[in-house]
Amino acid sequence: MQTRSRTSTSRQLSLNRAPIDILSTIVSYLDVGNIISLTQVNHFLRSVLINDYLLWLSRLKYGLGADMTRDKRIDPFGATMKLTRTHRCDHCRAMETLAHRPFIDLFFSKALCPQCRALPKYSLITAATAKKTYFLNNNDLLPLKTMSAENPHHQHGPPVRLYSRETIRALSVTKLATAGVSLEKRRELQKTRGKKIKKGIQLARERRSMRLCEVLASRGIDSTDYCNVLKAFENGKWKFNHRTGKRVKWELEGVVEHVLRVHTD
Repeated sequence: MQTRSRTSTSRQLSLNRAPIDILSTIVSYLDVGNIISLTQVNHFLRSVLINDYLLWLSRLKYGLGADMTRDKRIDPFGATMKLTRTHRCDHCRAMETLAHRPFIDLFFSKALCPQCRALPKYSLITAATAKKTYFLNNNDLLPLKTMSAENPHHQHGPPVRLYSRETIRALSVTKLATAGVSLEKRRELQKTRGKKIKKGIQLARERRSMRLCEVLASRGIDSTDYCNVLKAFENGKWKFNHRTGKRVKWELEGVVEHVLRVHTD
């Protein structure tokens, strides 16, 4: 304890003996928060720094972005103390990026400035995104920290669950590593599978269209005048059967019957 006190005392004495211009040059590289902390070291530094009009004027103009054209008789030190935030950002440790307090993030239990709050490290994602993008299930998400938020899609719907993206990503990497697959490789496989599915859907649509054209041509019906029923058959969509009360897919015979009944005289 005595060694630390002697070291701190010697540092204060060295600062007290430093020329004013050198001290001002050193302080000019600090932000507002560090300068305010430096004014609380001893009476000498406080008297020197508080009375430095140009120092606080530059911090007020360039650090806090205050408008200096309205009031030319402004007290730069007093104005700086009013505009300076009382909390540091826990990520970048800055105090002079904006003139209001940083956002107190309850999920991460940190005070974050708007710039750091927008970083991917502090972003939150929904459970649906965690399952789809990071290949997790409900059992994987169960022990993780979560918070509820208002449903953006349905005003009166149930709240959505939000998770930390970084935590979800780390969990996904660990889970996939046990299967011998990396997250990037798993996404490539999913992308390739999606392309195959889309290609299969397109081929099936083309086959149904060719069959429909052939049958209509054999009945002497022009297939260029399409309706919603023909498009629904080609796209493999469903229809509602009023007799059974169930949904069934459009069949070729039903489409031809519809065309003969509705689109022919």
